[in-house]
Amino acid sequence: MARFAPGLPTADDAADTLSAQERFRARQAARRRADRARWTRPLLALAVLAALAGAGFWVVWFSSWVTSHEVTVVGTGKATQMIKTGQRLRVDGTRGLVRILD
Repeated sequence: MARFAPGLPTADDAADTLSAQERFRARQAARRRADRARWTRPLLALAVLAALAGAGFWVVWFSSWVTSHEVTVVGTGKATQMIKTGQRLRVDGTRGLVRILD
């Protein structure tokens, strides 16, 4: 039987070392998964926000949901008789007044 100096690895310690390496690899794999999860959630949230912003932009500018198809102006019976084609007008939209300048 060979005698080993204290502190030197024995044949039994080699099996423990192997399991320690396996535990280390498992911890590394768990850290990698945690790192991926740490970046996946914010990137997914950013992608959802970008999609919502793009959809909102499309709805406002290109969709028929917000488009007005017809504008109706009421109370212009007198004005259509008084205003002739080519006359100059001053329109005050805040007070709702139209003045004939010519």
